[in-house]
Amino acid sequence: MDNTLDNFRDITLPTAVSWWPPAPGWWLLALILIIVIILSTSWLRTRLYRTSILSLAQQELNDIMFKYNEDHNSTILISQLSILLKRYALLCFPEENIAGLNGKKWQHFIIQHGPDIKDINAEKIAEQLTTSPYKKFENIDSDTSKLIAYFNAWLKYTHANSKHKFQYNKQKKNND
Repeated sequence: MDNTLDNFRDITLPTAVSWWPPAPGWWLLALILIIVIILSTSWLRTRLYRTSILSLAQQELNDIMFKYNEDHNSTILISQLSILLKRYALLCFPEENIAGLNGKKWQHFIIQHGPDIKDINAEKIAEQLTTSPYKKFENIDSDTSKLIAYFNAWLKYTHANSKHKFQYNKQKKNND
């Protein structure tokens, strides 16, 4: 009996399973995870950029209002609001030719892309924003509270309902 046991080999365990290379499922999971990280980073970056543009525009609006409350000059107020509106629109709608718009075309753009507010006449405000900067101080007949309310609503409406992506300034990005 002793001889028969000598003919057997000892029990050997199989080699341990290596962690490398991973199974195809792990490769697929890693690829999906990388894609999700890239897309969420891009979305977050765009969202933060859009929010920063709106907050900067509102901060500049507050500065304009502070200056207006000091000197009560409607001509300067409307002129600065018109400039801010055009700068904000240039960022919101980069594919449209906004820089060259003036007069009736600029008024139409303001009305078309702005909110419809019950108590505020958008046509009158758009006309004031385009023509009042060129009038004398005493000739301007404006209700500044409605003007500011419409302007602020226009910023928020454009920000919330814009189908357009805000584009990063590539020249500025390259300089950094």
